[in-house]
Amino acid sequence: MGIVVYFSSATGNTRRFVEKLGVPAARIPLHPKDEPLRVTDEYVLVVPTYGGGNIKGAVPKQVIKFLNDPDNRALC
Repeated sequence: MGIVVYFSSATGNTRRFVEKLGVPAARIPLHPKDEPLRVTDEYVLVVPTYGGGNIKGAVPKQVIKFLNDPDNRALC
């Protein structure tokens, strides 16, 4: 396994979970103005889901943006 790539909202729940794994990790930026994350090695993606079963908004927009980068998507 390369690294864990994760998205964590301001509450930090997913961040705390990933930290307990004790493996190399990189966070998808929370704010759109932040530099986008580009990965160069295979990774496991860890994200929360939202929406309580509703389709719209279940995956955070930042994660969609990250996966829309073909280079990032190719390494997952």
